[in-house]
Amino acid sequence: MVIGLCISHRIVNATVLHKFSDEWAKASRIGIHRVDNIELSFSLAMLLPTREMVPESMYVLPLKPGLKTASKTFVFYRLAISSLWTNADNKGLKRLPSGLQFVTTVIWKALKHGKLRPSLIAHMLNLRGRTLLPISDDCCGNPIKPIFIRFFQEMSKNIQLQDLVSLVGDATTKTINECGKIDKGDDIFLMVNYSCREAGEEFERGGLDAYFFTSNCEMPFYQNFSWGKAVRDSHVQSQVQMIVLIGTKVGDGIESRTCLDENDMKLCQQDPDIITFTSTQQEELYDCPIFLRSRC
Repeated sequence: MVIGLCISHRIVNATVLHKFSDEWAKASRIGIHRVDNIELSFSLAMLLPTREMVPESMYVLPLKPGLKTASKTFVFYRLAISSLWTNADNKGLKRLPSGLQFVTTVIWKALKHGKLRPSLIAHMLNLRGRTLLPISDDCCGNPIKPIFIRFFQEMSKNIQLQDLVSLVGDATTKTINECGKIDKGDDIFLMVNYSCREAGEEFERGGLDAYFFTSNCEMPFYQNFSWGKAVRDSHVQSQVQMIVLIGTKVGDGIESRTCLDENDMKLCQQDPDIITFTSTQQEELYDCPIFLRSRC
């Protein structure tokens, strides 16, 4: 049996979607009358009033006409990652990266294919609980801010994994600290608009590779609708080059559901770090066919 969910992203994002599906699964297991009433909040509209016009720069990443994408799931386990954490001092790391930051960095480095071409990644940050505003965990809408992480040619002639780890960690810490000072809805708009406009100007200049990351690692996947735990949880293939990170069904690893240009995907699969830090023991359980789709 397959359960499919289709949503309007204007109303909910992944946080609310998975909270809804988790409560739905609980109601299926124990009965609707035994589930605590959960009322979704629409108070975000009061904190972030609508505007007459949202500039085009609010789009996080540009669309590529004619893009043909390929999808594949890579599975990263802590056991494979721990070797870097254990030898962090020898690799010149300022701080130990989180698992999410490390997986992001490994994929980003693989996407660069050893080239010095400028690149930018956008990682979505959930603003629930990140600002001084009373944004509840149950609020509908999309209270998010992209963390933009940049690599320029002049940064290094020899791209090392620890260099990119530091870029990801520094940009994440800076953005979280900035968000923690916000106490007005207008300030969120201005902050997000400024960073997106700045990234949009870089896109327009050309010569920049851009990728979109989003993390659902803390969300309830693989729910039990009373028939046992779900065997697989999957996303519809993206129309942009997008990497969705979620927690593994078993253990404390991270799945990377990766959608790339089909040529980039071939190179990414052959990257030494991807091979080193991803599991081969459970490949048959997590691998999925690669589907190609042209953008409409």
